[in-house]
Amino acid sequence: MRAIRVHESGGIDAMRLDEIPRPVPGAGEVLVAVKAAGVGPWDRLAREGQSGLGQVLPLTLGSDVSGTVAALGADVDVFALGDAIYGATNDQFVGGYAEYALVEAGKIARKPAALDYVTAASLPVVAVTAWQMLFEHARIEPGQAILVRGAAGSVGACATQMAKEAGASVYGTARARDIERVRALGAEPVVEGDRVGAQLASQPPRCGHRHHRRRRTRKYRRGIAPERDHRLRRAPAGRGLCPVERHARGVFHRRRHARPARQDLGDGRTRKA
Repeated sequence: MRAIRVHESGGIDAMRLDEIPRPVPGAGEVLVAVKAAGVGPWDRLAREGQSGLGQVLPLTLGSDVSGTVAALGADVDVFALGDAIYGATNDQFVGGYAEYALVEAGKIARKPAALDYVTAASLPVVAVTAWQMLFEHARIEPGQAILVRGAAGSVGACATQMAKEAGASVYGTARARDIERVRALGAEPVVEGDRVGAQLASQPPRCGHRHHRRRRTRKYRRGIAPERDHRLRRAPAGRGLCPVERHARGVFHRRRHARPARQDLGDGRTRKA
């Protein structure tokens, strides 16, 4: 079978089209006849040897795939031959850029009929990232108000729709050109820019967040904080995340701050309300 492989780390010129044997699924694995493969920044990290996952060269690039089940390994009974599936290949984020991809059964699901193969292949990593941000780390609940930074992007668009479906009130920042897209996704759009803090001050989330990864500085702009202020921010390096998750998947987590509102006493002092 044909596969896009890397024999030495480097730029896009390091990728080669190779002929390699078709893999055979082992226990807990599924062989997928690939219809489409997604491309993400994690693929660049793997290609350049910067993922930190210890991938051994040569390797086949690609993590997000969609296709049909071609063969089943032992102990896999949730899929049948010919099933249309989508998902990620494995924890190494490799193996997808090929005519046939060997995937872990627990990392794929049946493809919804409403999704074509190309669209389905674009979703797995970004959708899982959004899900983790909202439900595993932030643990959002119906009726809460949340702010999604970059709501027009891939992860942001998924997070906006998931949060809306979960019953949250969603506010999303975006560039002016993307405002209508953010509104169509179900969020109340806020124009990204220097005045974003002022726009957010009158909104329920009452907090904005900027993360400068290279300088490791954070700036918060907020009005009077509500009783419990939910802030979603990028997890700092070393907080139990693998390098690919830190640099590409953008996993978020929650910080809760109990900040009771304060009342101005008129003499420069404040007291708790």
